Amino acid sequence: MFRFISRLLGYRADPPPPPRCLFPFWDGQHWRTVDPHLTRDTLFRIRPDVVELMTDLMTGDEADARIAEHFLLTATREAFGVEQFDGTNSEPRGLTVVETLGLLKAFLTFTGNITSEANANV
Repeated sequence: MFRFISRLLGYRADPPPPPRCLFPFWDGQHWRTVDPHLTRDTLFRIRPDVVELMTDLMTGDEADARIAEHFLLTATREAFGVEQFDGTNSEPRGLTVVETLGLLKAFLTFTGNITSEANANV
């Protein structure tokens, strides 16, 4: 009887779980979440110059931008475990170039690795 009344009134005996600091993202097929600290460590272990490469992508000459794009795509795909876009199957998989770079930008903004001033340029 007590259980019925407590459910009716919305009373919970257990406290709600604490909010979690996870980074959600779309991998091309499903929504996933990652621990931002582990992912940031992995990303910067793969490419310690990620922020500089983002700047090169937007402000460098064509050759520098192409090189930066290649390194950023490779590092982002490895750190997040996402695939390059493949639309040959009945179900498209992976992220496009724009989606992958957008994922990186959103993640760097989320973790505070790029500031609002730099965010306007990327």
